[in-house]
Amino acid sequence: MSIAMIPFLSVSLFVVFVFLSGLHFYWVAGGRWALDGAMLPEMWDQVMRPERQWTFRLMTLVVAIGLGLMGYLMLSHWKGNIPALLFPWRPWITLGVAGIFTFRAIGDFKKVGLFQRGQTGVFAERDKAIYSPLCVLLAVGSFLLWWLG
Repeated sequence: MSIAMIPFLSVSLFVVFVFLSGLHFYWVAGGRWALDGAMLPEMWDQVMRPERQWTFRLMTLVVAIGLGLMGYLMLSHWKGNIPALLFPWRPWITLGVAGIFTFRAIGDFKKVGLFQRGQTGVFAERDKAIYSPLCVLLAVGSFLLWWLG
């Protein structure tokens, strides 16, 4: 793996993070596409009650902003456009992002992650097929950007 991979990795991760951020902003705005399998059924029952809609939207907004900032961080590895105050911290923040997605991919060994056991339903199927493998790719990509510098 060479330093020539940085532009490809940066842009690829940026596109994925921006897409995920946009999807979360869409949910904040009231969109429903792909929302049915995005949460554990227990969480769905708790946060989708009418009196808790503002909580769901606020939490989703925080996630949307965080994913967008992660995309900006990944792109900054190629373009270098990052505030001077954060520049010394960029490698460690990138490594932290890799850690977050590594832990999400591994999961809790019960309901989420690559090592979930005995789960059925839409969320479990999507977690096995989409969410956990995507987390592995995001973790590996972020780690490689950190490693390549």
